[in-house]
Amino acid sequence: SAARDGACHTELVTLYERTMKEVQDGWATSLGSLKDAKAFFGDQPFREMIRFAVEQKGEIRPCDNGRSSLHNLATALHERLMVDSADFPARAAALYVELLGKEREFAFQLGTEDIASAYRRMPCCAPWYTVFAQWNPHTESVEYFRLQGFNFGLKSAVNAFNRLSSCIRELANRLLAICCSSYFDDFCVSEPTFAAGGQQLLRDLAALVGVPFAGTRLGEHRKSIRPAFVNAFLGVQHDFSSFERSNTSSSGVSTSLIDKLGFTIGSILEKGSFAGSAGPLKLAGQLQFSLSWCARRFGRAATQPIHRAGHAMGRNEKLDNVTEGALKFLRDLLVDPASGEPRLRPRVFTYRRAREPHAIVWSDACWEDKVDKPAGIGFVVFIPASPTDEAAAASLSPSEASSAAASHSPSWTGGTATPKGEWYVASYHPPREMLAAWRTRQQYVGQLELLAAIAVYYSLADVLRGRKVVHYIDNSGAMAILVKDYSSDIDSAQLVNTFYALTSALQVDVWFDQVKSAAN
Repeated sequence: SAARDGACHTELVTLYERTMKEVQDGWATSLGSLKDAKAFFGDQPFREMIRFAVEQKGEIRPCDNGRSSLHNLATALHERLMVDSADFPARAAALYVELLGKEREFAFQLGTEDIASAYRRMPCCAPWYTVFAQWNPHTESVEYFRLQGFNFGLKSAVNAFNRLSSCIRELANRLLAICCSSYFDDFCVSEPTFAAGGQQLLRDLAALVGVPFAGTRLGEHRKSIRPAFVNAFLGVQHDFSSFERSNTSSSGVSTSLIDKLGFTIGSILEKGSFAGSAGPLKLAGQLQFSLSWCARRFGRAATQPIHRAGHAMGRNEKLDNVTEGALKFLRDLLVDPASGEPRLRPRVFTYRRAREPHAIVWSDACWEDKVDKPAGIGFVVFIPASPTDEAAAASLSPSEASSAAASHSPSWTGGTATPKGEWYVASYHPPREMLAAWRTRQQYVGQLELLAAIAVYYSLADVLRGRKVVHYIDNSGAMAILVKDYSSDIDSAQLVNTFYALTSALQVDVWFDQVKSAAN
C-alpha cells in the first residue's frame, strides 16, 4: 500500500511538472483556485476537465478527461476523418514508376516530420471549454488551468487539428508539387533522389503557415528524420535500398515490436489471464497491424477469440481453451519457439508488371442434407499460356500443333474452344465424419465454400506457387470472410486462417471476385 501511494505521488509530481512546462512554453495558463477561475471568466460559465497521466513509450503524457466532464457526449461531429495509411511510400514509388516508365532507373527514399504539441497549436474560440483541473502535489490543493488550443482527450480535437494538417498537406501537394502525405501530426515525404529537397520545402511551408515541425533544422530533432533509403512511417519500416537495382522494396514492422508482442503474449499465457496487460482488444489491434505487414492476412482470423475475450471477459478472468490456443498459435507465429528469433519477414513489393498472366480459379460447394452424399466441393483452374509459351508454340511441328490445339477444347466444354493454356478440374464429396470436426448446424455450405477454396491451393500448390490469382466464388458470405480473413464463427475462422497460412507459404496473391451461381 505504501509502495502504491509512493508511486502515485511520484506520478502526480511528474504530471504537474509536465503541466508547468506547458505553462512555460505558452500553451497553458494557470488560473489558480476555483474561486480565481470563476473570477477570471466572470459571467461566462466554464466546464473543467480532470487531468490525469497516460504512459506512452516510457514517458508521462498529460490527458484531460473529456468523457467524465461530458464534453465528448455533448460534441457532434459533422466531418469524417480522411487520413492516409502506412503504405503511402510504396504507393508513391509505384506512381513514379508508372509515370517515368520502367526503363528509367532511379533511387527512391523517404523522410518523416512531426508537429510538436499538435493539438495545442489549433486555436479554440471557446477557451472556457478547454479548462482543466489538476492536483498540485506541492500545495496539496486543486489548481485550475486553461489551454490556448485543444486538450488531448477532447473528441473535437482530432477533427479540428486534422483540418490544419490536411491544409498543409494539400498546399504542399497542389502548390509546391511535394510528394507527401500525413496521418494526424505525422508527415512523410517520399520521392526519387533526383527530386531531393521536398522535405526541406515542406518544413519551410509549415513554418510559413505558423505550425513549424519539430526542431529548428531538418534532422536536428529526433522526430525529424532525414530522407534515406530505409526509414519508418507510422510504425512500418520501408526499405528502398534495392529499388534502383531491381525495382523492389520491402515493408514490415520492426523486430523490437515483434519481440514485444511475443513477450506480452507469453506473460498472458503464464498468468492464465489478461491481468496486468493493456487488455485483449489493444493486443488484438497490435497483432492485426503487425501481421498485415508481414504475413499479408495470415493470422488475422486467429485474433477472433481475443476480440471475443475483450468484449466478454474481465481482465482477471481465466483464459478459456480456445483463447489460450489462439494465443499460443500467435506467439509461435511471431517468434520461433526453438531459436527465439522473429519469424515474420517483411513484405516485398515489385514495381514491374508481371509477364505471366493471372491464373483464374472458380470454386464452389453444395450441401443437401437429405441425400446420401450431402456435401460436395469442386473447383476449375485455368492457367493461361504465357508469352514464352506462345513463342515456343510457333516452333511446333504440324502434328504437335494439332495436338496442342485439341487441348484447348476440353471434353467437358462440349467442344467449345478456350484460350490457350492449361485446365485443371476436381471435385470431392467430404464424408459426414469430416464435418464432425465442426459445430453441429443445419447448413454447412458456408464452411464447405471455404474448404473448396483451400482445396484449390492445397491440390495445385506447385502450379500456383508464386502466381497472381483471380478467384471467383458465388457465395457472398464466404467471399466476405476470405476478403477480410476474419469471421465471428470459430469454424469459419479456423478455415480462413488455414487458407491464408497456405497462400502465404506459397506466396500466392489472390484477388477475390463474385460470380453468379448460374455461371459457376
